[in-house]
Amino acid sequence: MKPTTGRRSAVILPAPKDVRIAISASYDRSSERVVLELDNGVCVAIPRARIRGLEGANFEQMSNVAVVNGGSAIEWPDVIADFCVPEMLADLVGIAANAPRVRAPHAAPKRAPSKKRRKSRGAAA
Repeated sequence: MKPTTGRRSAVILPAPKDVRIAISASYDRSSERVVLELDNGVCVAIPRARIRGLEGANFEQMSNVAVVNGGSAIEWPDVIADFCVPEMLADLVGIAANAPRVRAPHAAPKRAPSKKRRKSRGAAA
């Protein structure tokens, strides 16, 4: 996960409606994890070591985490680091954020056996 660093002119677009967004973010000092609560009720605890760009941050800096841009991003203003929530979650589970979604295959409806047409023999009326 690469943070956006430097000037604050970058714009992070809102997440599509079918993508999870964060409603809260906090830092748990005892486990050294960033805890995100998502809009579907799921909580994700991310080990600090898995978040590039925050290696040198102290407890106070890590604790100053905020959900921004309608929940599609989280930021640490004291260390000038921003992360896109959907990309962060995808990276943590090892999939590309822009990978096509795979839907479960549905069983094809069974068709009635086809009836072969019989050619009528004889004179037409």
